[in-house]
Amino acid sequence: EVIASDLDQAARSLAGGQLDVVVGEVNFLGLWSELETLAVSKLNSFFIARADHPARTQAEVDIATLLSYPLVVPSDRLPTDEEVAQFYTAAGMSPRAPHYRCDGFSLVRTLVLNTNAIAPVVTYRQATADMHSQFWVMENLIPLREYVLGLALPRSADQSPPVRAFVELFKGY
Repeated sequence: EVIASDLDQAARSLAGGQLDVVVGEVNFLGLWSELETLAVSKLNSFFIARADHPARTQAEVDIATLLSYPLVVPSDRLPTDEEVAQFYTAAGMSPRAPHYRCDGFSLVRTLVLNTNAIAPVVTYRQATADMHSQFWVMENLIPLREYVLGLALPRSADQSPPVRAFVELFKGY
C-alpha cells in the first residue's frame, strides 16, 4: 500500500511502527534518531514565476526585487520557514512569512500563473522545456540549499522481503 502524506507525519508513523518505509528528503528524515536513512539522488530546486512576470522586464533582477513579490511555499516545508527567512535576510530585508502556503503543485501552479507571486520548487525532475514554456524558471537567482531524495527505515526492525525489494529498486533510481 502506498500512502501520500505530510513528511513529518509519515516519519512519525514510521518511527511508531505504522509504516515500513518512507520516501522523502533525507536531511528532514534524518531528524529522527530512530530512523535509518539512505540518500539516493540530489533533488533539483529553483524558483518559478509566470512567464510575463513584471520583474522579468528589468535589465537586472536581484533577490530583493523578487522577494518584494508574494511568495508561495508548498506546505511540505521545503524550503523550511528558516530557509525562507534566510532568503530575506540575505537580501537585506526583514524576514516575512510566505503570502501563500498550500498543498500540491497544481495549486502552486495556479497561484503563480494568475498572480505576481513567485514560488520555490523542489523536485526530482529537471526544469523541462514544458516548464520553461509555462514559467519564468530562475535556477540560480535565489540560492536554495541542496536537497536529497532518499528513504527512511526503522533502525530496529527487520525488513520484510517486499520492503527489501522496494529498497533495492529505489536504490537503482
